[in-house]
Amino acid sequence: MTARALALPGRQQELKAQASRCRACGAVGLQGLLDYGLMPASDGFLSAGDLALPEPCYPLELALCPGCGLVQILETVAPETLFGAGYLYCSSVSASWLVQARANAEALIDRCQLGPQSSVVEIASNDGYLLQFFEAAGVPVLGIDPAPIPVAAAQRKGIPTLQRFFGSALARELVAGGLRADVLIANNVLAHIADIHDVLCGARELLAPAGILVIEVPYLPDLVAGCAFDTVYHEHLCYFSLHSLQALLSAHGLHVNDLEFLPSHGGSLRLYVSPETGFTATVTSCLDREREAGVQRVDYYRAFARQALRRVAELGALLNDIASSGKTIAAYGAAAKGTILLNALGPAAAHIAFVVDRNPAKQGRWVPGVRLPVLGVETIARQQPDYLLLLPWNIAPEIEQQQTAYLERGGRIIVPLPDLRIIDGVSI
Repeated sequence: MTARALALPGRQQELKAQASRCRACGAVGLQGLLDYGLMPASDGFLSAGDLALPEPCYPLELALCPGCGLVQILETVAPETLFGAGYLYCSSVSASWLVQARANAEALIDRCQLGPQSSVVEIASNDGYLLQFFEAAGVPVLGIDPAPIPVAAAQRKGIPTLQRFFGSALARELVAGGLRADVLIANNVLAHIADIHDVLCGARELLAPAGILVIEVPYLPDLVAGCAFDTVYHEHLCYFSLHSLQALLSAHGLHVNDLEFLPSHGGSLRLYVSPETGFTATVTSCLDREREAGVQRVDYYRAFARQALRRVAELGALLNDIASSGKTIAAYGAAAKGTILLNALGPAAAHIAFVVDRNPAKQGRWVPGVRLPVLGVETIARQQPDYLLLLPWNIAPEIEQQQTAYLERGGRIIVPLPDLRIIDGVSI
């Protein structure tokens, strides 16, 4: 199965958007932005046995709520399907991500004066990539994550982790057991949650009276500016501006009091949230910039959608030209965003021979939809493809450093976003 190319919303998609309710404010009358067609689950990497079976694919359609400004997808795939036994992503695979996680933990320990009497809880804690640094500093931690593979990896590290979906019911259980979180962390998870109000109710319940909820989300204006259309997939139900987040949080008596801009995921926000109000000038300034940019107007996103179509066409044309010249192409990094990018390319994706990844759990599987084999990174040295298409383009510097020998042997790395460019041995 290869999904059809991206498209601006047609009549059918517009009608579906208009009939849908906003995930945050409940308003009816969403506005369609970009139609991805049928897409597979982005992290649903296939086993050999799966190749003989029909592959489930789901509509992927991006829309804007003109009321609260939340950008969202229309289809909700069951969380058990997306984050169950087949969910293979482990955060610790990326060395640069661990560096950021350590810095994040150290900053929070200092900011919140955390110690042995404190409690840090992380929702969607994955393989303990972040909590391990609190644990090493003597701060008690608890991770919560529904996916068995990363949970098992965290437990092997000695990080206490519950394999559960977080919500108000679990929060009440933990509070009844005597736990209140001085710091509750929700990094890159709010976008994944179908019942976001239940999770925020649970967060409010679990926070200690003077506790802080720390949220990280990919930042919607950065996604638009970088044309990161490949970060739209079924696991990401929502795409947040500060305006839309503030409206959502305030419905639960929670307030954004401070924020930081981060380079991760092509641009992210880290928010410091509590039941108390006391926002900084940074928050006000961010809201002003969003208002001036027009983040609540549909035209802002329609321009992004047109740019996404151009990016796909440019990359597809480049791959066609390379293949027609007799050169070989592989891809680096079996990232979820890579699934979307490869499927959006349509027939041009067939020029790619294989994908490599450092995560052993993904090796020996196939990329959903396009069904490219995922091999170990050592395959690059053995086969020396002429070009590598870098799918996790947001960590390009890390991959350039890892693949210095490949580049010195004459290989080239294609970085598809935010602007299409090629790295060779001369440019490093």
